[in-house]
Amino acid sequence: MTTLEALPYHEALAAGHLLLQACGDCGALRHPPSPMCPCCQSVNVRWQRSAGAGAVHSAVTVHHTTTPAYRERTPYTVLTVALDDGVRLLAPLDFDAQAVPPIGARVALHFAPQTDGSLLPLFKTVP
Repeated sequence: MTTLEALPYHEALAAGHLLLQACGDCGALRHPPSPMCPCCQSVNVRWQRSAGAGAVHSAVTVHHTTTPAYRERTPYTVLTVALDDGVRLLAPLDFDAQAVPPIGARVALHFAPQTDGSLLPLFKTVP
């Protein structure tokens, strides 16, 4: 279920780009979206577009999933990426990747079209 605070984030993903929530007062970025800034407790919010680039912080391979969209793709790898913007984001590694990138490897978010017309955010390694 999408919360009111996260709606702009999910709408942006559906449109093929990444938005991060920022404090309207102190400017601190945060993810996942929340109703209040953890730094200054402001409830003023603005949204900032992100390039979705960063470095691999951790990786885990999923062998069993309860998510119907991923059942045919198991096993698959989920990356935690330290975005250049200063927050961490979780998303699957591109399903066509030949190997799991090492910690610190550079990756970028891209959006893969699905058969139902939706876009799936995935990380791909970059040189």
